[in-house]
Amino acid sequence: GGARALYLAAQEGQRALADAAKAAPQTQDLRKLQGLQVVWTGRLPGRPHAAVVAQGRGSAESVALGYGKQGGRNQVNRDPKEGAQLLGFGDAGLAGSNTEGDVVAGTYVELDKLPYLVLAGTGAKTLHALVGSREITRSGPVAVVPAIPLLPIDTNTQPDTVIYGRDDQGKVIASLATG
Repeated sequence: GGARALYLAAQEGQRALADAAKAAPQTQDLRKLQGLQVVWTGRLPGRPHAAVVAQGRGSAESVALGYGKQGGRNQVNRDPKEGAQLLGFGDAGLAGSNTEGDVVAGTYVELDKLPYLVLAGTGAKTLHALVGSREITRSGPVAVVPAIPLLPIDTNTQPDTVIYGRDDQGKVIASLATG
């Protein structure tokens, strides 16, 4: 099951890298073999196995979440308990705001019809989110935050959200762009 979650996360992150390479064929480094780093493995609410994977380098990096269970050869991806979500892709914010090689990403994910804010980062001692007027801080490398208290009651929209991390020296690790 853990291997399936890793595969789904890597596939989702690689899809973003491959799409970027197709859109900008002159960017040679996107077509080369991309480094892959397992950031975290564990459980999500209602999911038996989950993994976060970071891959890529330079101007094209991705962080993705995968979750699933070990299936037989005849199973296809129709299980609602299985899936993947791109947490972030692209550049890491303003020049000089990143610790070399470290990335942070995050997005809202729906699990069993409930929203969660998933934050993840390589080299991040702490993960931070500014959500509307609230400030959230969690220990890295991954945080899964129930989002119902964060969402506006009267709309189906997500609140303004800013994500970043801090390394063990307190330096900011800027978030990857999301698209």
